[in-house]
Amino acid sequence: MICSVLGLTPAQIDALRAAPSLVSDLGVVIQDHRWKALLSDVLEHAPADRIAELEERQARFEQSPAGMEAAEREAGAHRAIAGLGTLESALSLVTSWRLLHFVSVGDVSTAGSLADRLLSGENVGCGSARLHGEAQTRELSRFLDAQGVEWLLCANGMPEWEFNDEKDLREEVDCHFPRLRDYVRAMADKGNGLVVLMS
Repeated sequence: MICSVLGLTPAQIDALRAAPSLVSDLGVVIQDHRWKALLSDVLEHAPADRIAELEERQARFEQSPAGMEAAEREAGAHRAIAGLGTLESALSLVTSWRLLHFVSVGDVSTAGSLADRLLSGENVGCGSARLHGEAQTRELSRFLDAQGVEWLLCANGMPEWEFNDEKDLREEVDCHFPRLRDYVRAMADKGNGLVVLMS
């Protein structure tokens, strides 16, 4: 399961509340952007002799029935959310929201944890999307600012179900926690809210 966090202006939040079906379209657009960025990164770092092969594979997929269906779905989602205006770039936590949950409480089921806060916003649309208004986003930002990587690592045991050693845990926390903290702070500073989407 992948967790994405997207900053929204108050007007965009109101638009999603008025038309909750747009949330699923928003999820499709975020996923489309994430895959295109991933493909671009793969091509940028691929050996020169493999680039043509990778581009040919991508072209074959785009011309396949599955590829055309995906492109049609993505185009429809882009049209549906066009009225929301310019969107912030989304932050993808990939599957690391489970880790952030664990290290913020030492237990994957405790209320009041980071993941609990991320996923306890207003239910909007279908599925597990959660909307956080401006006040909730400021509160979440204050919560994250009060945490620190070293504190998170020292205050909690290592989650055996996810990591083999302390080095893996440290790298994961060092990578994803500051990104989440800084993203939420930036949205709070702009007076924005957030939508948290699970896919």
